[in-house]
Amino acid sequence: MSESQSNQNQNSESNIQASEAFSLLDNLNLPREYFSVDQPKREISKLIHSLTQNSDDLSLRGIAENLKELYPHLKPTPHRNTVRKITSGQNYTIDNLLMVLDAIGYKLTLTPRTEEEEEAIRNGKLFPQK
Repeated sequence: MSESQSNQNQNSESNIQASEAFSLLDNLNLPREYFSVDQPKREISKLIHSLTQNSDDLSLRGIAENLKELYPHLKPTPHRNTVRKITSGQNYTIDNLLMVLDAIGYKLTLTPRTEEEEEAIRNGKLFPQK
């Protein structure tokens, strides 16, 4: 086999691999939990993490201290590990999430899904992020 034929075969193989990767992504069927649990948790984690990274006044320890001041009657008060769980996307209670949001001056707002999002969830497909 000549060198040019070998290069052509390698190029066609890499094109096939690239197109297979795209078709795998297109055919990926994700479970409903991905859209209803995992993806929103990741968005919340990113938001709180970016707030702590972009602020000199806001840190995991600072949020934990705010929680102690805002909720002194709770024993045990949610602490830095609770905040870390939220920022890393681990499991946490809705109560802890709402208290952390309160401590950083945010609130939870619910919005209905778009038709496009509903269709993607029904089909187990990824949909564009806002």
